[in-house]
Amino acid sequence: MPVTTFIVDTHERLLPGWPVIGNALEIPKTHAWLKFTEWADEYGPIYQIQAFGTTLVIISKESIANDLLGLRGAIYSDRPALVMPRLISDDGFLGAIGWTDYWRRARRFTQSMLSTANIQQSVPKQTTEARQMVVDLAKSPSRYAYWLERAGVMTSVKQIYGLTEERGGHAEERHVHEIVSYMEEIDRVAVPGAYLVEFIPALLRLPTWLAPFKREAKVLVRRHWEYFELLMQQKSKKHVMNSDVSFARRFLKSKDDWGLSDREIVWVLSSIYGGASGTSATAMQSIILNTCLFPEWQQRIQNEIDEVVGGNRLPDMDDFASMPTVRAVIKESMRWRPVLSGGFPHAVTKDDVYEGYHIPKGAIIIPNQWAILREEQLYPDADSFKPERWLEPKYPTYQEPLTMYPNLKRFAGFGHGRRICPGLEVTEKSLFLQMSNLYWACNITRAKDENGREVDIPWYDYTGVAISTPHPFRFAVEEREEGRLKMMEQSALTEHEAEMTLVRTL
Repeated sequence: MPVTTFIVDTHERLLPGWPVIGNALEIPKTHAWLKFTEWADEYGPIYQIQAFGTTLVIISKESIANDLLGLRGAIYSDRPALVMPRLISDDGFLGAIGWTDYWRRARRFTQSMLSTANIQQSVPKQTTEARQMVVDLAKSPSRYAYWLERAGVMTSVKQIYGLTEERGGHAEERHVHEIVSYMEEIDRVAVPGAYLVEFIPALLRLPTWLAPFKREAKVLVRRHWEYFELLMQQKSKKHVMNSDVSFARRFLKSKDDWGLSDREIVWVLSSIYGGASGTSATAMQSIILNTCLFPEWQQRIQNEIDEVVGGNRLPDMDDFASMPTVRAVIKESMRWRPVLSGGFPHAVTKDDVYEGYHIPKGAIIIPNQWAILREEQLYPDADSFKPERWLEPKYPTYQEPLTMYPNLKRFAGFGHGRRICPGLEVTEKSLFLQMSNLYWACNITRAKDENGREVDIPWYDYTGVAISTPHPFRFAVEEREEGRLKMMEQSALTEHEAEMTLVRTL
């Protein structure tokens, strides 16, 4: 088969392109995945566009993403320049850097820390934070974003840094603010086309006074560094060294084994938060929104939880295998409203040919998750929210046994190949614990206005940055049966006090 270049012809087939800039002006600064999906409907599941001489290859089919990013991962696991994410993290955020020696050393450390055995040791912390989240959500639903973020942040602070803070205090609030702000900044500056320097790296040669993006990055990197470095020092090294299973402790006790400098480990640990817990808060928001839109699934979830758990104890990770409906709603929520809707870009390190099509060295490869997770052949009626697609044999996504499936392993929503999110298992456990405890204790319903009418719930109103989150929406939380929230609160309090007692003895 002759080799051809599968480029979108700006004169004949897509857009009136311009010299030098190509189609750059046609790439939306927000929700780019919707435009990429629209183009895929016209030009097929793999096509190219041009921006300032850079080739972007957009993939909209899972099998193609697996072929290139997975089976050919040796040449498709690099990252494009991603200048701004690198600048605001001093070249330390793992998701934004290329396949460098630092990335390999850091990846080896993160994979070790996020091994199944280590993650299992974090389950008690995840459980405590999930139950505290339920208690506070029931008391103040309007602050839902904070409660969900706190659950992920405080689990990570405990596991990564060995720090436990007084509940509801200033220290806890600062951790949430700083870590969430860090991830939001990474997401914001990573949007394709948000900064011209992403397409014209030569702008990095400009002096700072002529480059506002450099001035912005300088302020942000200083702020993030000061916070994350402090986490390594907080409560003194003695505290970190003696905390039970923290990642910081493991590093400090075996520094020579990892080949990472003191500066590098600060950024590596900051990256683990984003990979391990940063997506759970966004996914939980979608789950809550979806149960408002589809209350029949809330009832099915609660029927399953009640059958497995009953009313005399709280759900825990031992119930995972017995709750396929809970797992199906989690997975379908992440398919229908993917956290990384536009995917995260890869770069190819040498020329390649795929089914007769030429892919040039240095091309940016974008696995468009919004389109990939809506492939009709894999997901019939893909635009509909259908958790049953994971539970009933008539669907192509069904797998047995239901004690194991559905699960999130190798799920396209977490990326592909060697760049797949290393925190997948942490996220899966967090979502299961938060969801099962929430719906065991509470009903989630649409909020009502002052006239008693239900407030509309948006069908699709999400942010347009890398991690796509629902814009604020209103809902109500009520206790299912008297006494369940009291049980939840007592459990969270007892477990947290035990953690604090351990800290005070160190």
